[in-house]
Amino acid sequence: MDLWLKIVLGAVLFALLSGVVITFIISSIIFKRIFIRNSDTMLTRGNSEPGANPDHDAMHVLAEEWYEKHRHLAREVSIENDGLKLAGQYFDFGFDRCAVILAGRTEASVYSTVFAQPYVDSGYNILVPDNRAHGFSEGKLVTMGYRERFDLLAWMEYAHDTLGCREIVYHGVCVGAATGVYAATEPNAPDYLKGITVEGLFENFYEVLRQRILARGRKPFPVLQELWLMCRVRIGVNFLRFSPERRIGSMKYPILFIHSKEDISSLPESGERLFAKCGSENKRIVWMESGSHSHIRLTHRDEYDGAVRSFLESL
Repeated sequence: MDLWLKIVLGAVLFALLSGVVITFIISSIIFKRIFIRNSDTMLTRGNSEPGANPDHDAMHVLAEEWYEKHRHLAREVSIENDGLKLAGQYFDFGFDRCAVILAGRTEASVYSTVFAQPYVDSGYNILVPDNRAHGFSEGKLVTMGYRERFDLLAWMEYAHDTLGCREIVYHGVCVGAATGVYAATEPNAPDYLKGITVEGLFENFYEVLRQRILARGRKPFPVLQELWLMCRVRIGVNFLRFSPERRIGSMKYPILFIHSKEDISSLPESGERLFAKCGSENKRIVWMESGSHSHIRLTHRDEYDGAVRSFLESL
């Protein structure tokens, strides 16, 4: 082979390998930021990213206001599941029913209370767990509902058997919405679960990552594919196959979908497809004209709470 040809081929190979190494480093940093809690100062019960998103900051203010108003009714609760001690808070309003609420990734029990009021209005106590690797719960790895679904089932059992709540309903946002779908479609999902509300439910988490990369003006390839591979290796899950779009057809519980037409993470067309695929005989979907992902209640509080109360009345 000609020397110059060897040099050119070597340079091309070096460039390709260098590019792979660089993108893999970038993917590793992103993976750690999204999926791993490296210290106790990450994913606390406080605002996870103050100043990063005005809508999120405003939602956190609303949550803290509700929390402070009702904290005299709260008590710390805990369970053990999958070798982890999981923490949460229970607000006892004197009812015999309970709403379990999980916000999205990065947020814990205090933030979840921002969605509590329509449930209290409808006669439900409030249980807001800290997801594994969040708040006061143990764990290092965030699995986007893959393992958390069994934690949620354990919390429901605790609310029913230990707290004495005869009926359970569930409210989940984004990853919390996916977790609820996964739990409700497990074979051992309990009869005392009477219905679930999902805000911003996505078809699969792979697509959510792709949309967020695009929203930042970046090209998904090859970082997205590398993140998918890391999830396969580190978490043990294929987010293209383990997904709400694959499970929603098995949904038998009453379910309320809440979506924003402005959502750029859980796209409106995804919401339409999920609703169409849903196997529940009691399903309804409510569309809000505006509202960013996971923050719909900020701009449509009355409409949002009214939709939840109306759904609860149908159970």
